[in-house]
Amino acid sequence: MPATVGSYLVAIAKHDQSRVAQAEQHHFGSSLRWNCAGHGRRQTLGKIPVLGLAIAFVLTSDIYGANLHTWDNKLPGLIAQRKVALAMEMLYVVGSGLVWISVLLFYRLMCFRSISRGFMAAIWISIYSVVAYSPVFVVVIYVSCQPLNDFWNQINPVWEATHHWKCYNEPVHIIVATIIALIQDVVATTLPAILCWNLRISPREKVA
Repeated sequence: MPATVGSYLVAIAKHDQSRVAQAEQHHFGSSLRWNCAGHGRRQTLGKIPVLGLAIAFVLTSDIYGANLHTWDNKLPGLIAQRKVALAMEMLYVVGSGLVWISVLLFYRLMCFRSISRGFMAAIWISIYSVVAYSPVFVVVIYVSCQPLNDFWNQINPVWEATHHWKCYNEPVHIIVATIIALIQDVVATTLPAILCWNLRISPREKVA
């Protein structure tokens, strides 16, 4: 009789463990599906400004004469180029920010059950930096000239000579934005390499 009771208790314990494992697997699967759906939505959202940026490239090159030498352009085309350039700067900041947020959240989705807290913290710090960087630079671009139409009117020599205007240092802004974006690119592309370094493969394969 004791052996029978013991076997019965062991069977109950195994059954409970099996149910717990199935519940965890179901929860993980549901969470994975939900996160994958969210990742797809984020990718779609990021495609909107990227598509707008591609359209802007075509407009400024084929319609407004950006593919021509400055002296071969007419003033209306140069003004239109400046307007499109302003839109392109904003689209680039927003589009690249959304793309990197999507990539970083995808890292979190794929690895959140098997990576260290430090790696997860690095992912979230990178996400927060992108979230902070994007709107700040959009605002800076928007207030670059007051009023805003000075941004494209300054290309007109007559207007420039007859009006008092003040705009920010555009080359410095572009350089700073590029440096910050480059740092974010390096961090985001290096994070997966850290995971690969712990794999049981040869050092040559890790470097490759």
